[in-house]
Amino acid sequence: MDAWNLLYESLEQKVLRLMEQIRFLKQENERLKQLLSQNQETLQTMQQMLKKSEEEKKLLTTAALLVKTEQKDIQQANSRINSLVREIDECIALLTKE
Repeated sequence: MDAWNLLYESLEQKVLRLMEQIRFLKQENERLKQLLSQNQETLQTMQQMLKKSEEEKKLLTTAALLVKTEQKDIQQANSRINSLVREIDECIALLTKE
């Protein structure tokens, strides 16, 4: 074989290797695109879950505040009722003495 044939075969082998490498890289690129798409969907789902959790936290905080306020109001009402009952008892006691 002459030098041109050797050069041609060497070049042909390099081109075939490059073509194989291009095919592999295209497959890898497609795989990575699919992985990216899946990760983006997962991220979007997680962001929605986070937003929902934050809203639930706000609702629970508000509910806890309302319960605490209601308990305070109930305690105040009970104290007022007890005070009024004592006053009534005193009035009845005064009326029965007369």
